[in-house]
Amino acid sequence: MVEEIIGNVLIVIGVSVVVNYLTRAALRSKPSIDPATGARIFAYARGSKVLAVISLILPGLPGALAVDLYRRGEPDLAWLIVFFILAALSAATLLECFLVRLVVSEEGIRSLSPWTGERFLRWDEIESIRYSQICSWYVIMGAGRKKIYASEYLNGFGVLVDEFAKKIPEERWIAQSREKS
Repeated sequence: MVEEIIGNVLIVIGVSVVVNYLTRAALRSKPSIDPATGARIFAYARGSKVLAVISLILPGLPGALAVDLYRRGEPDLAWLIVFFILAALSAATLLECFLVRLVVSEEGIRSLSPWTGERFLRWDEIESIRYSQICSWYVIMGAGRKKIYASEYLNGFGVLVDEFAKKIPEERWIAQSREKS
């Protein structure tokens, strides 16, 4: 019992350390620059991509257990469900880390995402910006409730927040959003 509690506490501490490292690495890093347009491209940092690839291992254990139980004639639907849930989460993490991009130019901000497709907001179209502590991202709201999400784990996140501060007028910031920068 005590060993189990200690193990769980160590897992929580380990996950916290990794998330803290990824956040700090994203803040310190710089976005890439599109040579043709000069736009800044914000994408997930290498560490996030490595974790996304490693997450593909997670479904293995419950999947192997489900197959083993099936072979022994004791099929257990619960392990199969856990396998599919972890496989879906791993796939979603992989798609997020490798396909999401924000492109910031003098004209505005473009979001490329497998979840929302391509969205573009000119700087003068932005109605509000707020920071979500639960999701660790900025939500940039445009006309027609069009939203762009800017994750804290993107390369050059500090540069991105500075860009927001320059381009988005103070009155459009929702309370406490600036504290994150």
